[in-house]
Parts: sequence; C-alpha cells; structure tokens
Amino acid sequence: MDMPWLHGSFVARSAYAKVKPLFDRELELLEQTNDDPEAWEAAYDQVANAVRLVSPHRPVADFLLHIDGDRAWFRWSDEPLSTR
Repeated sequence: MDMPWLHGSFVARSAYAKVKPLFDRELELLEQTNDDPEAWEAAYDQVANAVRLVSPHRPVADFLLHIDGDRAWFRWSDEPLSTR
C-alpha cells in the first residue's frame, strides 16, 4: 500500500496543550527508532489513542502523524495498518 507523506503548517489550538507532550515524546523516539522500535511504537500508540485524523468525508481508519513546532506531516489509510 502506497501512502505518501503529506506535509503542512500546524497551528496549535488550546486543546493541543494536553497532547503536546505525547507528540514531543513520539518525535524524540522517532529519531531513535533503530535503537528501540518498541519504545517508539508504545509512544505512538499513545498519540493515536489521544487524537483522530478526519478526512473531508470521515475519520480515517489508521494514520501516522508527527508534529514538530509549526510543522506537521502525516500519512493515512482507509484500512487499518496491520503493523500496529
């Protein structure tokens, strides 16, 4: 399945403060994925359980979302990813 990365600007609203530490930790571990992939997966599961990604038509089945300051990049699938 080909899921291209989409990149864009990110503007935090007040509710983001509650999940920002999850994104910060996930991004930190993403940079060290080769050292401890299970730690990154656990951190990302917390992100995925805390937020949802919605297409113009409906929530998507699965997604990867990274936020770093005012940048965001993500990919999504209409089908659940079998690797998580």
